[in-house]
Amino acid sequence: MNNLYKMGGKRYFAAANTKDGFISYFDKIFSENECERLYILKGGPGVGKSTFMKALGNLLEEKGYETEYFHCSSDPESLDGIIIKDKRIAVIDGTSPHAVEPSLAGAREIIVDLGKAWDTDMLFDKKAEIERLSKIKKQHYKDCYTFLYSKSVMDSLVYNLIFPYILFDKLDKSAMRMSKSLFARIKTKEKGNVSIRITNAVSALGRIRLSTFEDEAETCVFLKEPFLQSRLAFHFLRAVYEYAKSQNADVTASFNPESKGEIDALYFPQIKTSVSLYDEKLVSDCDRIMKKCKIVNCARFLDLKALRPLTPLRKFYCKLSENMGKQALESLEKAGKVHMEIEKIYRPCTDYGTVEKISDEIFKKIL
Repeated sequence: MNNLYKMGGKRYFAAANTKDGFISYFDKIFSENECERLYILKGGPGVGKSTFMKALGNLLEEKGYETEYFHCSSDPESLDGIIIKDKRIAVIDGTSPHAVEPSLAGAREIIVDLGKAWDTDMLFDKKAEIERLSKIKKQHYKDCYTFLYSKSVMDSLVYNLIFPYILFDKLDKSAMRMSKSLFARIKTKEKGNVSIRITNAVSALGRIRLSTFEDEAETCVFLKEPFLQSRLAFHFLRAVYEYAKSQNADVTASFNPESKGEIDALYFPQIKTSVSLYDEKLVSDCDRIMKKCKIVNCARFLDLKALRPLTPLRKFYCKLSENMGKQALESLEKAGKVHMEIEKIYRPCTDYGTVEKISDEIFKKIL
């Protein structure tokens, strides 16, 4: 991850490992509204899809093009895609689990087959081992999703426990006040632009949070939960999001990697403001560079005094949730290690000179 941090551009994810399995946002992020031309890289493990995109990204950065990088949600050190904003061109990994097929082949989408570089006879001889490792990897992912689902059950038990003590009226009024203050200086448009950029991931490297929203913002609003399972910050974010849409404001939304459709961060480019979950390091970074920072303590939207007798049960559920989360991350780590073993099989069977020739040809077309 550190090597990719050294690159310029903005960094996000385009997919997520969730309690419902793998969820891809490719259709929305790399849509025709975002990209007029889409290069779809095909080819299996170790063929060089991520390397292709990293090299292209370096070239683009050197030439001053604004570029967005989309990390793999399972292996954040790899890339799933890049968007060249100035050219409205995207290059993506179009293989499983986020397989992408062209709908306007040639006219919009261009298939780049890096699999041409394989020695298929060599791979055929290793078929049994590839199949064995692929089954093990698939099972680790299944285990991960099962643990994330179990975690969500524990989180739901906590939420159901505290639900009667949530002060929704107070929360909604606070979100409305802040929203009106934020968007008072936005010029009304006929229609605001809503886009998706995922900033969090449950990955083989643990939980990863990319700070792109906060890095771009001049003002950062952080929502501090009394405990994560309270979901008060998620309610607050949804309220701000809906108000922003009602004002036709441009908004970029990130979704919770553990739960489909649950907003975990927002960025408003017109006012250069981010609203996201509290993170001690990010708050410290804001203080260090003297960036405007506001912390909303969501504990005040909960009747903590009335909830106190239920604290032992709540902590018990939270502990179970934490354990399930750890097991999910361990399963992803195991899947990542098996994937590396599969790549080791593919690399000697790949002619990287051919990959380089294909890359050079596409780079020239893009530039």
